[in-house]
Amino acid sequence: MVHAADLTGMEVERTLLNAAARAGVQFFETPRHRSDLASRHGAPAERVLGVYVLDTKTSAVHSFLGKAVVLATGGAGKVYLYTSNPDVATGDGWRWPTARAPPSQIWIHPVPSHLPLPLAGEELLISEALRGEGGILRNRAGDPFMERYDPRKELAPRDVVARSIDSELKRRGDDCAYLDMTHLGKAFLVDHFPHIYTTCRLRDRHGGVADPVVPAAHYVCGGVCTDLQGRTSLPGLLAIGEVACTGLHGANRLASNSLLKAGVRAPRGGRRARIAAESPRAPSVPDWDPGRAVPSDEGVIVKQNGTRSAS
Repeated sequence: MVHAADLTGMEVERTLLNAAARAGVQFFETPRHRSDLASRHGAPAERVLGVYVLDTKTSAVHSFLGKAVVLATGGAGKVYLYTSNPDVATGDGWRWPTARAPPSQIWIHPVPSHLPLPLAGEELLISEALRGEGGILRNRAGDPFMERYDPRKELAPRDVVARSIDSELKRRGDDCAYLDMTHLGKAFLVDHFPHIYTTCRLRDRHGGVADPVVPAAHYVCGGVCTDLQGRTSLPGLLAIGEVACTGLHGANRLASNSLLKAGVRAPRGGRRARIAAESPRAPSVPDWDPGRAVPSDEGVIVKQNGTRSAS
């Protein structure tokens, strides 16, 4: 486990990006968007040799060839109405014919903060450490309710807390619950949870709305099955991080266990990709064939496909 106040994820990402920059890694960022795997068919099996990438600004499809291709596309939280995930978590890594664990193994976080309607950019993950420090879950009427569902109340396991909140919302017809920290005092919250405190205060000043909590999709415990080195059932294709099913999780996930995928399994996959890159074989694939596809003169389909659906 690693820890950096209540900004651990941001610090992990900052450190990784800085290390990648020092190593000379070349990034191709937006407006490009991954389109499909480039592969070669034939005996003894299909082999992945690169990716076709759509440039959403020019509509051109570019070929990126590689002796190893690593899926690191993250999760699929955006198929849910409520999620802690960023907009890029759309499950793209599950599209190909690799062995997979059930995608139904979605871990639900009990207390992400949301406004009652899923407005863009309103997601804020409320750390479970707040419950551990003494936060009290209350319904819309202001009444604590966890004792109704479990004698451990707010300190029950995360899946129990998530189901309890869901049951309370359905029992009362509420659209959210609240995590009450007022009894701990401002100084304690500012010292232990500076980002969460500042963000909640900023929302309050701009909208006058107290931040509610609702259970939300947080982490995919299933995914593309890999071995201990990150290899999938498709030769030439590896998977690391949340998109991979490594055997570290069941249908539930222990706190911070996802870091094992990033800090242990991902480096193993990287080493395996480096070994593949040292192979003298030079991959080659045909250019992208759009077939008879032509640009659409209607935008409604794109708009509909981009709309998040409740699950």
